[in-house]
Amino acid sequence: MSISPIHRTRRSDPDDNTTSALADVPAIGTADPLLEALAQARQRFDQATIEMRILIALGREFTGPRPYTFTQLAQAADMSISGVRTSYGPRELAYLQLILTCGQPTPPFLRAPLTALRHQPSPHLEDGDE
Repeated sequence: MSISPIHRTRRSDPDDNTTSALADVPAIGTADPLLEALAQARQRFDQATIEMRILIALGREFTGPRPYTFTQLAQAADMSISGVRTSYGPRELAYLQLILTCGQPTPPFLRAPLTALRHQPSPHLEDGDE
């Protein structure tokens, strides 16, 4: 099986004078297996990003008496400390609040962390961590 290159044509757009390098590329949602696989991979990536934001919020806001440090979470998530600090907001906090206090079903990615946190009230923190 050989893979043929996608031939691109350039055409001018009369409305904004830009060119399109992807005129011959099929739109997402077509029967093109490569594009479908790429779209599905993007959906998995987006879902993983959402899950990471919720897990970071859990580690910072719903553990006690001390939260996980930004350093611990950044290392585990392979993110910068500032990326961890700004990765979650009111939406993730509200979602966790619903799960923790209103009896909402716990999604699979949260089951193990929540079980562990219920049995261990605070994360193991090394001396000198923030």
